[in-house]
Amino acid sequence: MSQERVTVYQSNLVAFDEVKKLLSLACHEDWDGVLLLVTNNGDGAGFSFNHGKIIDVGYKTKRGNAALLDIKNIEYARFFFEQDVSGLPYISNIVEHDLSDTAEVLKLLDIEKIEKAPAVVEKPLSIKKVMVVDDSRMVRAIAKKILVKASYEVVEVADGEYALEEIEKQCPDLVLLDIVMPGIDGNEVLRRIRQTEFGQHLPVIVMTSTDSVVEADSSETGRLAKPFKPNDIVARLDEYFLQSESTATCSCNNTFEDEMS
Repeated sequence: MSQERVTVYQSNLVAFDEVKKLLSLACHEDWDGVLLLVTNNGDGAGFSFNHGKIIDVGYKTKRGNAALLDIKNIEYARFFFEQDVSGLPYISNIVEHDLSDTAEVLKLLDIEKIEKAPAVVEKPLSIKKVMVVDDSRMVRAIAKKILVKASYEVVEVADGEYALEEIEKQCPDLVLLDIVMPGIDGNEVLRRIRQTEFGQHLPVIVMTSTDSVVEADSSETGRLAKPFKPNDIVARLDEYFLQSESTATCSCNNTFEDEMS
């Protein structure tokens, strides 16, 4: 019996360079699962990962290095990353012996050539604590690794009830809140947060794949579309905290000027 698939990352039709970036991230962040591709021609391809190592590659009926030669020529594709250990779903279970190690696979796909140094962004003056509330372990792990690399402290929480308890204990600077969760969903969590003294002004960015699940009168600080890209989540938080600190600095300067006048 095959293991249940949980899609945690997906895209619309994108240039293949975007797929390469995700491949690099998956390898460096020790992902487990399957990255499925559907090209603009409707062909299927895929990569299987085990703790960040590429253990299988397929393109149509080809496997291993033979498949890589065709994958390298893909121009546009949709991709889906699924948390699953059962392997590529559309190719027969043939043992493949000609697949190079992960470093060689990345090199063959010119991954190193497309990697760019991250843009220099002025970081907040102090390390900020971000709480990630999501019932998906994979989503939490992805968000945590992205944010830790961006110099944020991250607290993971798996459900709404526990989130309400931990917010009082941890006093995060910002909460990333999933909406669709079992038990207490994100909408109810946000309502209860706003009922507390600490939570009245706590920044809460809701994560959702569709705006229809967010209540119309929601008091969130902002929204982050799921599935999110690494640059999206870091840019959103950097922008928010820098803006907040800039506003606080302006407020302090104005107060000083008023006192001196």
